[in-house]
Amino acid sequence: MEQPGPGLHRRKRKDTTRGTRGQEQRQSKQKGKSPSGFPAAGDNGVVTFLGAFALLLAARSVSVAYNLIHDCDETYNYWEPLHYLLYGNGLQTWEYSPKFALRSYLYILVHYVIAKPLLYFTSALSIANPKVFVFFGMRFVLGLASSSTEALLVHAVS
Repeated sequence: MEQPGPGLHRRKRKDTTRGTRGQEQRQSKQKGKSPSGFPAAGDNGVVTFLGAFALLLAARSVSVAYNLIHDCDETYNYWEPLHYLLYGNGLQTWEYSPKFALRSYLYILVHYVIAKPLLYFTSALSIANPKVFVFFGMRFVLGLASSSTEALLVHAVS
């Protein structure tokens, strides 16, 4: 195909829609929808808290249900001491032992405050495997907290 010379310009194709996109944007603003059509965006394209929260919570919920524990530190520095506090038995890592006392139980106690009611809930409903319920319940609560704080951040910076 031959390139146009210095005095020749290609003709632009005529738009047959005659501005319908602009009309759609005006109509969507009148209806309260976002101009981008994305349900998490507000009228001016700013991501709303609830939209970001819903998307993040969906991702965290999938992670809670299907993601494995990938790091041994999560198991031995978090689940084992929590298991010890909840059930009275479990492994104690050297970081938590009174001899070295490198880690504080304060972080574990925050999780204990959430896990203990979950444990009572399992006994009240006679759930067959309460340890599994508490495990996934704790992971869901952590995902809920993570989703809400990340949604606040997304909303604040958008």
